[in-house]
Amino acid sequence: MANLRRNDERRGGNSQHRGRYNNYQQRATREDRAGEIETDGFLRVSAGIVGTCQDVEKRYIRVQSQPHPSTIRPERVLKLSLEAVKKREADGEEYEVCHEYYMSICQDLRIQQLEGGFTVEVRENFARCAMRARIGDKKRLDTKTLGDCLIHLQELYEKNANSGHEVEFGIYRLVLWLGLSLEHEDSLLVVHACMASLSQFEQHPAVKHALEIVSAVLTGDVVSYFKLVAAIPDEVKDQRHVHETLITPSMRSRYYSAMLKAYKFGFPLVELRGLLGCSSKEELTGFLRSQQAVLDEEQGVLDIDKSKR
Repeated sequence: MANLRRNDERRGGNSQHRGRYNNYQQRATREDRAGEIETDGFLRVSAGIVGTCQDVEKRYIRVQSQPHPSTIRPERVLKLSLEAVKKREADGEEYEVCHEYYMSICQDLRIQQLEGGFTVEVRENFARCAMRARIGDKKRLDTKTLGDCLIHLQELYEKNANSGHEVEFGIYRLVLWLGLSLEHEDSLLVVHACMASLSQFEQHPAVKHALEIVSAVLTGDVVSYFKLVAAIPDEVKDQRHVHETLITPSMRSRYYSAMLKAYKFGFPLVELRGLLGCSSKEELTGFLRSQQAVLDEEQGVLDIDKSKR
């Protein structure tokens, strides 16, 4: 972490990254709140509202004016609502449906200004659901919802010590922004801010492992990256979804491009499968086809020379 911190200082210092991250965090939080409750003024008006609605499942409808308590579920009912949406997801319900139910739960919590341990539990489960999702043409996780949940969780952890999985979701926040930085260079600033926020846990094995992943990605050490991904600790295993959809495709493309420059003739597919972290021959073949690679199936090699053309 010391080397990464020195690199951070050369780029302008932790305080600068922290400041930019805080600006992003405040902006994103305002946007998220606007999606649930129209204004901060309304938040003040809603103080003291205690819901009386007994409907366990309720579709999300954006609240734009002061609601009647009969339309809002109290925490006791919302606990049943959380179990219901978790069961829907476990039973294979479409992500869009689960997302809507989670949004409805979060809105009822915000209207009643409930920010305790149960709200932490809701946001953690919503974040996991967003990580497991596969949406859009690229079939990627829901980065916007995941980012919103992680921002809310960071605030909630500050108010609720030891109420959730702060280290685990701090790592997910770091890995998410690491993946986004491969597409948007400005996101690298947030990566360093996320690293700083984990500094108090830097002796934690899962944090050490995550920082090694960051180092491998930022230095382009593809071989180390795939070894590290194969050894992700069980307690933070859900980060695999971030790697699978945001980071791994980019790292594979990097290594493939470097191979074409460094090698001639044929490269064994069996060896290449291990280097690229592919779980099956089909996964490797699919990736190589997407790169317009030429394979010699009979010899079991990647034809480097023909693939360059």
